[in-house]
Amino acid sequence: MGKNRDIEISTYKNLTTTLQKQQFMRELLESLDDSFPYKHSEEWNKIVKILMDEQEIHNEMLNEYTQTNEFPLTGYLRWVYGVNIAPKQLNKAIETKNGKLLGEIFYGLEEKYLPNYLENMNLLLLEDWHTYHYDIVLELQRLKNPKSIEPLYLYVTQNRESNLAYKIVWALADIGTKEAKEKILALLKYVDDVQVKVLISKRLQLWESERWRKELKPLPEGWYLTNEEDDSYTKELYVELAEGHELYGQPLRVVMCDGLHQEVMCQHLDKEDYHSMVHLTWSGREEFEGCPTYSSGYTWEECCKG
Repeated sequence: MGKNRDIEISTYKNLTTTLQKQQFMRELLESLDDSFPYKHSEEWNKIVKILMDEQEIHNEMLNEYTQTNEFPLTGYLRWVYGVNIAPKQLNKAIETKNGKLLGEIFYGLEEKYLPNYLENMNLLLLEDWHTYHYDIVLELQRLKNPKSIEPLYLYVTQNRESNLAYKIVWALADIGTKEAKEKILALLKYVDDVQVKVLISKRLQLWESERWRKELKPLPEGWYLTNEEDDSYTKELYVELAEGHELYGQPLRVVMCDGLHQEVMCQHLDKEDYHSMVHLTWSGREEFEGCPTYSSGYTWEECCKG
């Protein structure tokens, strides 16, 4: 940590009024780049000790920001929200059954904090006062935690007409434990949709050959596995690849996508352990001038490291 930063921290400790501390904190945080607090440097470790002791002040800063700006938050405010604001807001949303507040929490939270709310998501999946069941199932599939097996199973048995059964089968298959497999088999008694029944049979049949999906615990931050039966990503990829593009005509399948649905990881079906990352435009037409942009040569292990 630099000498100047040490001086700044000493100065902060000598401030007496809330207004002085807020102004100092703003100037300090504006001097940090947007990667803060992802850089776990000595500088960060010292600053965070101060910030954690000033919850009232940075809560006021966050309230001021959200009154005049839209989500998503940036920089330090993302950290403030995820660590100090969201837990209290989530408890309030659950206690008051406030769906609007729950939506704000899901939108404001960074994905890296969601594993801390696994028990809350398991509980919320079985509540009927909100409309975020799809988002919860998507996240539970990404986390692949065996604690989610029972609530995923119960959701289907209690909501037999829901169109989420298809996604839940995939989530259970990706968790991949013996109990998850047993629950998928048991779901056959509760689903009437022929497509879901076919999906269950196929997942059970390919259980061992899809072990690679199950061993990613969890997926790299911000990434999700695609489902082969509803692969809109691969379809869009082939639409955008025009003759002359280096990937044109190659046998590809999208196996992972990022949360914004733009970056996708493609498996080269004619090569062993060879993948390309492509930036889709979602234009629905052929692209030109080198688009969609891409990079190639990734092994599956490299893909999983993010």
